Amino acid sequence: MHRIRACYLPALLLTMLLLQVFAAPLDEVLLPAHFKYPNGIAHQQDGTVFVGSVTEGKILRVDKGGNIATFFADNAELNSVTAIRYDQHHHSLWVASPDFAGPRQGKQSTPRAHRLGFIDVASGKLRWVVDMPDNGFGNDFAIDHKGGAYLTDSASGVIWHVSIDSDKPVFTRVAAADELKPAAGEIGPAGIAVRSDGSLVVGMFSSGKLYHVQPGSDGIGKVSAIALDSPLENPDGMMFANEKILIIAEAGIASGNGKVSAIRFDTALSATVDNILTNLSTPLNLTLFEQQAWISEGQVAGFFPSGADLAEPASFRLIKVPLPH
Repeated sequence: MHRIRACYLPALLLTMLLLQVFAAPLDEVLLPAHFKYPNGIAHQQDGTVFVGSVTEGKILRVDKGGNIATFFADNAELNSVTAIRYDQHHHSLWVASPDFAGPRQGKQSTPRAHRLGFIDVASGKLRWVVDMPDNGFGNDFAIDHKGGAYLTDSASGVIWHVSIDSDKPVFTRVAAADELKPAAGEIGPAGIAVRSDGSLVVGMFSSGKLYHVQPGSDGIGKVSAIALDSPLENPDGMMFANEKILIIAEAGIASGNGKVSAIRFDTALSATVDNILTNLSTPLNLTLFEQQAWISEGQVAGFFPSGADLAEPASFRLIKVPLPH
């Protein structure tokens, strides 16, 4: 009898150890009480992280020591900060600033035009802010590493390239295929990432589909579906960790099971999905730095018709997780 118990002891200890590992708390950064519903997130080379809000035009700065300060105060120019990407060529932040509710007066609200902004990191001041072309909904950016950025329009399905000329934005339509147009009542292209060959990966927020996009000078581009071994639920912010692995935030609006996943490409048009984190509350965007993913947990499910109607969360956070190999 004692022998039987002894033989089970190593297995029991291993099980207990695994339970402790998987029950370990997440590596997180709690945000100040005055800052709510984080979304856009970016980093610069020294490890400074910037994070913006879904509901106001405010940006926080988190230094490598974990100290948090307001980098850009909410003002009349920016409606929200749903996407941020750092542009080292201009030492500035690209900012997507859509607005659906607008300022409230009692029960009334007046939506404002969706905007894009460009903020100088050294001074913290807006270099320019413009309305989206064609009344579009600018959702997310991918830096082209040449001083410009690609931008998704979630309303029209257009992919734009935005360059800078004399400190002003120049918009060029590089993809507008039928596959990228959202169905009525849906949100179309959201997260976007650039491959080393200059092609793009674009996620459709509502349908969960991923597309390989070859930008075209004809404004249409070439769009091909990416075959996945399991479906995605509301793919949003994304960045490549390396040539073969794309890290992506899945908001998980209807299920309530937000995830961070690694999309492992076998070819340009086929990939497998590995979940890195699960049971998050609407992770919306991410940035990758020093073998870690920093994720903004938006907790915005109650903003969507298909999401649970939840009370305002007591606190908000950023989550850090090691990148897979």
